[in-house]
Amino acid sequence: MSQHSQQPDQSGFASGLFFGLIIGGALGYWLQTKSGQDLLKKLKQTTTDTLEQLDQDDLLQTKLERAQALVNQLESKFNHSSTRNRTFKKDGQPLKPPSS
Repeated sequence: MSQHSQQPDQSGFASGLFFGLIIGGALGYWLQTKSGQDLLKKLKQTTTDTLEQLDQDDLLQTKLERAQALVNQLESKFNHSSTRNRTFKKDGQPLKPPSS
């Protein structure tokens, strides 16, 4: 003999579905009102402004990285050229400065 007990569904799926339908319906109805539409417009504008600002920040970051790379390149050329021995040569031999 096995005992089968009639326990209600413990997963909460039915109650979650019920409350989701109620909240979704109320939200859908509210978004059809003037104040809901105004809020939706403000939300869209804020989102658009934020995305545009992020694009500008990415563009600025890219330009800064390019400028830094250029500065590094120029710096390495400057350091390389300043370490060279700058002596005048004639027939492959360095010229000596005139004696005083």
